[in-house]
Amino acid sequence: MTKFRVYDKQKKRYIDLCIECFLLRYDGVLLFFNGDDFEACDPDRYVVELSTGLKDKNGVEIFEGDIVNHFYGRKFVVELRSFIHEDMECGYSENSLEI
Repeated sequence: MTKFRVYDKQKKRYIDLCIECFLLRYDGVLLFFNGDDFEACDPDRYVVELSTGLKDKNGVEIFEGDIVNHFYGRKFVVELRSFIHEDMECGYSENSLEI
């Protein structure tokens, strides 16, 4: 299963996925449970950030969009270049952008 988190640009906070029910469809569409059914979310309001599957030196999971310090003192924004969904296995390639 792919781990993800959701940032609400309108409220400027991450969504508590334990309280609010969101699903990420295999094609990347974010769905919200409105009480009766799932409906597609506004992609301009919500940002889905996938987990890299890696943890930092403190054991905190690293997601897309996180800023990480390189051991040489440089800071990078974590990006995933591609997301492949094939036979229920997910793969990614990591790309870092220096800031």
